[in-house]
Amino acid sequence: MFKHVVALANRKGGVGKTTIAVNFAAALAQKHTVLVLDADPQASLLHWSMQCNKLPFTVMPYRLGEPLPQSDANICVIDCPPAFRDEEFLAVVEELTHLIVPVNPSPFDLWATVSFVELLNQQERQTLRSMLVFNQVEKGNAFVKAAMSVSSALGIPLAQQTLGKRAVYRNAAVEGKTVYDVAGRGKLARDEMDTLIEEIFNHVNTGK
Repeated sequence: MFKHVVALANRKGGVGKTTIAVNFAAALAQKHTVLVLDADPQASLLHWSMQCNKLPFTVMPYRLGEPLPQSDANICVIDCPPAFRDEEFLAVVEELTHLIVPVNPSPFDLWATVSFVELLNQQERQTLRSMLVFNQVEKGNAFVKAAMSVSSALGIPLAQQTLGKRAVYRNAAVEGKTVYDVAGRGKLARDEMDTLIEEIFNHVNTGK
């Protein structure tokens, strides 16, 4: 039985779910055994793992809504597809301990996330810890600060730690690596991910 089941989900495509999932899992794998489930029909994460063959976690295909597979891992990370039926997502929510909702730092991406957050807010699971995470943030982006007040109206906490728009994420993927396999140029990305993980797992959700 998994100690933690973490899903990365948003109906808005292009928000970096797979990139975050891979590096998030790599960070966790430093101290835990991790299983990553690729629920996206494009199977980008599976292709990443086949290219690398050195990822510090196991990757398996998964269909959203199905029971979680048996595993000796103590943490499960699910990379959700951008398109899914409500009932598929709500079925997997029953298994989750944490939900990460990545969003790009623009009003259009935030607005596109509203319907998904409304679906999430229908759930009454007090133990589910959910968090909105701004990804691909460029230095000096004033919208992120302004959006902190907007996110409170959505009913989902906003992570204080953002993830920067860094070439190292893309380059690591091309090389079949994670930012934890990249030396100096990956340090800022690793620091961001480590801080985000600490915030997510120490966060106590007092909302939905």
